Amino acid sequence: IFFIFSNSATCTKRPGRLPNMGAMNVELRVAEADDFETVADIHTQSWRVTYKGILSDDYLENELPAERRTLWKGRLCPEKARADSEGAEETHTFLCYTGGKPVAFACCNLSEEREWGILLDNLHVLPSHHRQGLGRRLLVACGKWVCSKYPGEPMHLTVYTSNTPAVGFYNAMGGEESDPSMYTGPDGTSAAIVRYVWKGEALNKLAQSRT
Repeated sequence: IFFIFSNSATCTKRPGRLPNMGAMNVELRVAEADDFETVADIHTQSWRVTYKGILSDDYLENELPAERRTLWKGRLCPEKARADSEGAEETHTFLCYTGGKPVAFACCNLSEEREWGILLDNLHVLPSHHRQGLGRRLLVACGKWVCSKYPGEPMHLTVYTSNTPAVGFYNAMGGEESDPSMYTGPDGTSAAIVRYVWKGEALNKLAQSRT
């Protein structure tokens, strides 16, 4: 789970127009085995900002880095994961660069919650690169990939209800919102989440969105 946008005051008000992404030299590519530490670091930095006050400080500071590293080694380096007796998931991950530096990623997970469709399990942008349209670009890229590789299947994700910038973003991007439910996080804390689903025409519209 989830999609990450900062809860800071500077991120709660959406501008009327997105920035000119063409002027930012943004590049997306598929993540490879050698990227697992980079992706884990972006994941860790993003959670520490966005989930402060949702997950425990002790978990975010002390347990999270090693946990994310193990997770991404399993996802991007399945041979290493099997050697370490860790389960490997079937995933497809986009890594986003600006100015030649990795700053964001998104991961479609084909191994979990398939009853809802293709799970967009992670979408994370470094706090220093919020409000630059990178989340939108990654979301659209994932929608296009799902439409191309799994035509007719929905795409879905879950997000904490207290992550109000993300909730607003997914509503604006046409996701169909479910009723809230409770979720137990990796540190054992419980909080409300909602699921967003893009299916049929809504997913096609997302995939055709301009970025």
